[in-house]
Amino acid sequence: MAWPVEQELPALGMVRQDGVKLGLLRPSVGSMYSEDQKLLVMEAYRPTEIRLESQSQFAVASDQRSLVLAAISVALAGVIAGVLNDADESFWSLGAIIFFSFSTLLAVLSALPQKMKVRGSRYVRLNGLINAGSSYVAVIAGLAEENDEAITFNEKLAKTRSHLYIASLGFFTVGTILALASINAVVSTTPV
Repeated sequence: MAWPVEQELPALGMVRQDGVKLGLLRPSVGSMYSEDQKLLVMEAYRPTEIRLESQSQFAVASDQRSLVLAAISVALAGVIAGVLNDADESFWSLGAIIFFSFSTLLAVLSALPQKMKVRGSRYVRLNGLINAGSSYVAVIAGLAEENDEAITFNEKLAKTRSHLYIASLGFFTVGTILALASINAVVSTTPV
């Protein structure tokens, strides 16, 4: 649902650094709403704030998960390189090391710092709206629109990062299979 927008506050020049207009509303827009609609606008804003906060928490958890997988991959590659590389079946161990290395690379890439959008606004932006006499509901509606844009941006970023993590898991799985094959080859050729 699109919020009713008349036009941007011309005196405030509300444009983000990337050139996108912010969509904050003029003071008269607040009078366009009935009392029920004003309550709905204010209630609709709350879930956008909660969703942005949840996205931030999810991103932190995803980064931790990716870095743990990277650490495990590095450790297993080191163990394979140190213990099994002397064995006759070095093909399997070399394959495991390569796959664990790719798993590490992709896991680290999925955890690299990204510019996520977070909830909240700078006071200087809202101060201009206060001085211009904007209505409370108009400001909240504008902030809700910005939150929707931020949520969409964050979801695209999370999708890209999840693809990297899933690929990392795939390389980790193949590396584990090759490591087990290498261990099996060493155990089966060792005299009892």
